Amino acid sequence: MNKVLIIDDEEDILDLLEEYLACDKNEIFKAKSVPEALRYLQKQTFKIVVSDLVLETGKGESVLRYMRQPGGIHQNTPILLISGKVEKPNDLKGKTSFLAKPFSQEEFLTAINRLIKKPAKKTSSQGVKKKSVHPSLKKIIGK
Repeated sequence: MNKVLIIDDEEDILDLLEEYLACDKNEIFKAKSVPEALRYLQKQTFKIVVSDLVLETGKGESVLRYMRQPGGIHQNTPILLISGKVEKPNDLKGKTSFLAKPFSQEEFLTAINRLIKKPAKKTSSQGVKKKSVHPSLKKIIGK
């Protein structure tokens, strides 16, 4: 089970993103403010952090700066920054990405999966293709 921290000052956004991530049985932590997010980050590590850029109590960029401190335990933690009020920041470094609001569940999960380098799960409507084995390799692998 992956631990995910979601930071947003809007309760409905927190709930929606929690619902989006529930399909993968993640353990979700929600913070409504920068101080609350920093308290979580001081106590534990996360597989990924999702943060709004514009919060009532500060900017998501301050969370990003805290996490990217050289030698810190969160230095390499993937971060997905979201916002409906600002444009994509120019100086995204490392495992950091930006997604403009509004976005669909598919767009959100694709951005998350891209950051953690995990292929998106196929839904039953997409089907799954079975890979065939080249005839010359069948002898080698015993199939």
